[in-house]
Amino acid sequence: NQYYLYSLGMLNGEGKVKPDMQDKYRQINKYIEIVDGIIKDVNLPAKVYVADMGSGKGYLTFAIYDYLATRLQKEVEMTGVELRKELVDSCNKISQDVGYNGLSFKQGSIEAAEIPSVDLLIALHACDTATDEAIYRGIKAGAQVILCSPCCHKQVRRVMETSGILSEITQFGILAERQAEILTDTIRALILEAYGYKTNVAEFIATEHTPKNLIISAVKKKSGSSPDKPLPDPAIMKNINELKALFQLKSHYLQELLEK
Repeated sequence: NQYYLYSLGMLNGEGKVKPDMQDKYRQINKYIEIVDGIIKDVNLPAKVYVADMGSGKGYLTFAIYDYLATRLQKEVEMTGVELRKELVDSCNKISQDVGYNGLSFKQGSIEAAEIPSVDLLIALHACDTATDEAIYRGIKAGAQVILCSPCCHKQVRRVMETSGILSEITQFGILAERQAEILTDTIRALILEAYGYKTNVAEFIATEHTPKNLIISAVKKKSGSSPDKPLPDPAIMKNINELKALFQLKSHYLQELLEK
């Protein structure tokens, strides 16, 4: 079912991808390829609950829904969470028009929006700490799979400090920025590991298409001690705290959320 691609403005009247949508189309297809590679080894239930945190214009949301419902023949209940009401209304109309009865969009923040139980949680380019909020919601919900493509690593960049030989790296603005990105996403990946996920960080599309090209993928290995407050692996948390100390990092937002 490719009707949603017309409604989203990605295809022209001849059924071809518009020139200005080529990068977005490649990005979506690569994301679906990654999802396919990950969930083929995951024992998803016949009815799959999915949340897209920060769904925006819905490009990825519709593609994931179509992939699960059409290619995998799953019964899907999917919620796209988005702050901007005009995008929520637009996506809900498209969903109704193309007959995606299990797909709906709701207005709200990533941290606070009400969503049903979640098997698969995704977040594409949730800015700065919004990525932490998405991962937090996935861990708290006990999602089997969490997929996040982060961007705008401002929180760690603001508070990170270095001394000694490390200051040789961070004396250059662009390298300090990249170091903050690496540190932020390393800690995110380690936190996911600590909470029982097999985690990987990879490039999901070439940088000429988008500079925001990392994806953090996490597949649940074991259930936590409690669905509401799973306990992290103390050995991994010790490594995280040592890493934070190395960069004089007093806080990491994801860790703060989980320790509330």
